[in-house]
Amino acid sequence: MRRYSQPAGFDSVRRTVLQASEDASSVPGNCSGAFWAQGHRSGDSQQGEATTMKTECLLQEGNPGLNDLEERIERYVLRLNTPSRVLQLRIKRVADVVLSIAGMVVLAPLILLLIALIWLESPGPAIFRQSRLGIFGRVFVLYKLRSMKWGCKPIVDVDGATIVERNDPRLTRLGRLMRSSGMDELPQLLNVLKGDMSLVGPRPDQDFHLQWYHESDFPRLAMRPGITSLGQVNGRNSLTARQRMIYEMEYVENFSLWLDLKIMVRTFVVVAKGIGAYNDNAPA
Repeated sequence: MRRYSQPAGFDSVRRTVLQASEDASSVPGNCSGAFWAQGHRSGDSQQGEATTMKTECLLQEGNPGLNDLEERIERYVLRLNTPSRVLQLRIKRVADVVLSIAGMVVLAPLILLLIALIWLESPGPAIFRQSRLGIFGRVFVLYKLRSMKWGCKPIVDVDGATIVERNDPRLTRLGRLMRSSGMDELPQLLNVLKGDMSLVGPRPDQDFHLQWYHESDFPRLAMRPGITSLGQVNGRNSLTARQRMIYEMEYVENFSLWLDLKIMVRTFVVVAKGIGAYNDNAPA
């Protein structure tokens, strides 16, 4: 099993991801992951029913690994944190607070405009709230601008990746624009200010995603999740869940302020080109 312990740059990590096997953990109990995935990919009429079944089964199974999760991650942090890394993490937090406040002030008119347009286009709240896993596995509420019709069920692939395709009927017209441009993530500046998230860090998973974690994946939760990440600038939603995990673990192991700066610069390029906004090109 890969231990993610060797420093790696963008190119070498990309090679690792492309060579990685696409592991898919089986779902315990009566949840048939293979049936569910087949229904999604074939456009089967039972797709919605299968999606609901898969999601509900995962939530009912619970997360046995949460019991001692925080303690295990704290041990990993003690091993990883050097004086230099601790100092950089403190500077990172100060930068997060300053930049998130500045971002909310500058982008407030745009956010308010988008909220008004969402209300006009489709019924339901404009701000979408969802429980996610933060640092040490602590659950927090993540904020997004709603890009889908209210009440739509999530679609999760057999490896844990959330699926949203370019022509997904669940998306609103404004939602497609927001997802392509990343504008639906703007409310997460509030999450950054509150300390739930950082500008750069592993993208936050939902708690049921823990069922796909390998034992060596849990240290991913040793840092605050980010609005953008190493995975976001290397494929975004076109990556499988396992490929994304490799990128996120490389970031945790090799964190530096310089790496954060490079990721932020590359994020603007990726978003401007609309790269990887949907799962259309994800490996099957």
